[in-house]
Amino acid sequence: MLKPNYRGSVGYGELFMRPGFKQWGRSMQDDLIDGVDWLVKEGISDPDRVCVVGASYGGYAALVSAYRSSDRFRCAASLAGVANLDTMDRRSYDFDLVKRNRDRMQSGDQLRANSPYHHADDFVLPLLMVHGDEDTVVSVDQSRALAPELQAAKKPFSYIEQSGGDHFLSGGGQRREFFSHLGRFLDEHLHPETEPQSAAGSGD
Repeated sequence: MLKPNYRGSVGYGELFMRPGFKQWGRSMQDDLIDGVDWLVKEGISDPDRVCVVGASYGGYAALVSAYRSSDRFRCAASLAGVANLDTMDRRSYDFDLVKRNRDRMQSGDQLRANSPYHHADDFVLPLLMVHGDEDTVVSVDQSRALAPELQAAKKPFSYIEQSGGDHFLSGGGQRREFFSHLGRFLDEHLHPETEPQSAAGSGD
């Protein structure tokens, strides 16, 4: 499993985080793809059996990959992912979150250009979306809004809404449900007859 520390990741200091400002779906996404390409080049991963799995921002990256990087992945799974940067940005202001978190997102037309919600027709990969209905970090409305758009576009996806679920899979039942669905999803799309070599993971 690859868990890349793409630019903008927290926990590595200001100089590491700042290059990710305004780069949702752009250079931050490129870092994820570069990591996958490296694994393939080194012979670590089978290029035909890689799935992108992520939570929170990582869920957003998985959604973007589902319509932008179908040549790199066989499937995508998003837990509590951001689907619409515009509505997420407004929510950030409504709840007066730390200004730095708002600075990390785009503004103006770039919000729409890099929002999976506005690219439902472009989705290619089989997609699993899971979201807790009591998520106070990324509202469940993000996935609730995207799901009908994907359905209308007749895209291959499944959406599971976890009753009482939060942003962090805090409950044991919530964790078991998520990983049970994820395991079956990976088996289905990464050929269960042999052991999958890798999955690309991404988190906030």
